[in-house]
Amino acid sequence: METNIFIPGRLCLIGEHSDWAAIKNQKYGYAIATILKEGIYAKVSKNDKIIICDNKNVILKSDLSLKQLEQNLKDKYLKYIANACYYILNNYNVGGIKINIYKTTLLVKKGLASSTAIILTIIESFNEVYNLKLSKKKKMQIAYDVEHYLGSKCGMLDTICAYKNGTYLIEFRKTKTLISKIDISKKFYFIYADLNKSKNTLKILSDLNNNFDKSKKMQKFLGIHNERFVNKAIEYLKKGDSLKLGKVMVDFQKEFDKSLIPASKYLEAPYLHKLLNDKFIKKNSYGRKGIGSGGDGGIQILAKSNLAQKEIINYLKEKYDINAISLVLEEEK
Repeated sequence: METNIFIPGRLCLIGEHSDWAAIKNQKYGYAIATILKEGIYAKVSKNDKIIICDNKNVILKSDLSLKQLEQNLKDKYLKYIANACYYILNNYNVGGIKINIYKTTLLVKKGLASSTAIILTIIESFNEVYNLKLSKKKKMQIAYDVEHYLGSKCGMLDTICAYKNGTYLIEFRKTKTLISKIDISKKFYFIYADLNKSKNTLKILSDLNNNFDKSKKMQKFLGIHNERFVNKAIEYLKKGDSLKLGKVMVDFQKEFDKSLIPASKYLEAPYLHKLLNDKFIKKNSYGRKGIGSGGDGGIQILAKSNLAQKEIINYLKEKYDINAISLVLEEEK
């Protein structure tokens, strides 16, 4: 019998990098993330082996030997899948599984937590098939552990994909992560887009981690300044004030550039900044900033209205050949 699995991506509205900074040596970190409609779809069932398919094409096949699974850990894509399987087999009393990832609507390597989403797809597949009864927090911790085993210096932010909908304040502490839902009182017309350029998340994270202890500017930005930005953003989301929320986005990006670019050249992002300063986009939006770890991966825009949202999406396609996606944040009924 097959079970359907869906794991969404997430868009960090504000607060990037404060998650790992809090764990490193800050007392706290704060971010706001919203769960996307886009994500990873899979059909899963028990099997006597580990079989992972990409739209029915087998991309990984292994017996239950941990040694055989380890052979896939060097592959750039399969390492996320193989290590998630490895972790579950090594820590839980489970057998084999067949996972057919038949559709992916989430942009990959663009700051939307695609790597964590694929890891959570594996975790959730075992959880459902073998009735492991893992809590959301436990799934998040497993995904975080898998990422770190693979060499990523990320924090817990991406693991919010374990939640299926909503917009959340995430508080990062050294020993725990607190999550609370944000009540939104009005529609906010967001846009996010793949810039069709490359970014190197692992290098960005490595550079920032290596420079964190010696950069007071970085520590302040990811600490007390970030807290101020996040608190303002929560206030305006609750009040339904798009104008002021947009200003917070713009101010955050300016401070992000000033505080973090000196630590990593991969954050210079000339193409992102070209779009952030585009006259048409500025005229029709309240706010603009990068996505995720930063770099030329993606952009998010808060449009002035539903009509402006559509016009910006059309403009991005016609002017820059960029396919943008609409995102409306609103009160849940």
